[in-house]
Amino acid sequence: MKGAAIATVLACGFMTVGLAAEGEDAAGAKKPDKPESGQAKREKTKLKWKSFRVQYMHAGRVRKNTVRLSDSIDTNTPIRGICSHRLSGRGDFTLDAFAHRNHFALFDRFDGRHPEQWPVQAMLDAAAEATGHKELKHARAVVTGLSNVGRRAARWARGNRDRVLAVILDHSWAPRKPTSGDSLMDLQVVPGIPMFFNSSYSDTYQDHDRRALHYSWCRSAYRESQQPCTSVIHHEGSGNVHNQAGSRDLQAVWLEEVLAQRLPDTIPMDGSPYTLKDADVFKGYTVVAKLVYEHPKAKDRRKRGRSWHTAVEILPASEENNQKGSWWLPGPRSAKMYVDWVKRNGGTVKTDPFPE
Repeated sequence: MKGAAIATVLACGFMTVGLAAEGEDAAGAKKPDKPESGQAKREKTKLKWKSFRVQYMHAGRVRKNTVRLSDSIDTNTPIRGICSHRLSGRGDFTLDAFAHRNHFALFDRFDGRHPEQWPVQAMLDAAAEATGHKELKHARAVVTGLSNVGRRAARWARGNRDRVLAVILDHSWAPRKPTSGDSLMDLQVVPGIPMFFNSSYSDTYQDHDRRALHYSWCRSAYRESQQPCTSVIHHEGSGNVHNQAGSRDLQAVWLEEVLAQRLPDTIPMDGSPYTLKDADVFKGYTVVAKLVYEHPKAKDRRKRGRSWHTAVEILPASEENNQKGSWWLPGPRSAKMYVDWVKRNGGTVKTDPFPE
């Protein structure tokens, strides 16, 4: 039967996934320019999961997947959302830990295959039956995409706004301003749904300066369309190649503050649909920032070197402040961590509501 869950529970048990520390050289000194390894993270901190293997039909084929729940979740604990381990694994496993502590269901993958890496209903139905958590049928997702897939994730979110908590675009090319088309190279606003743009400090893969493109797209969308969006350049020593997300610490904090704005007070556990609240750009903080380069006069983008945000102001979100802002941050924890990243990258902060 098309779309139906079949042979729902193949295996159930406990497993562990974990987090890591940066490596050291032979002399014991820290290596600031090397990303933390996933293996080291797994060895440092173990997370206990209840693991369920599920099977279902999608696109005329039998699919197999694994869904994990924190061992602290019982039958009376509602599942607050879903995310994908495969996509979080491109970073440093921080989003696995986010899922564990925030009572998210963590799937091995979202089974709309590349380039459609989003949750499909048959997957959710099978997971609901396997785990006994009926609310999974309508669980809302954090969708993530690397490079071109980030724009596809945003396009999927725009067409499925009632199913998406937030969109994370890792190292994704973007036009300088939101567009109205629906091609691979377009990127429209996604009203009410927070978007997190993540670039590295010197990634100019395929001669595209994603740092400048993220900066420009977010500033335009935020000012002109009140799009809740955030653009960050993660700090030196973390994920400076195109297919590495780098540190996701700021993403995890940002997501937790997004959840506080968007989730209803009660999630029905009988499988009934529920409505998300739009993110409010007048709650939280507006960021005013300049983008600078190590070699700003280089005509070749690949020779501009490192880039960072500077002359940063963190202001309370308001109609007046948002009109001069570059982008939005949902709460004080993400704002404080963003300030730390700016300073670690060598940027200056003009207005800091969180002085040390």
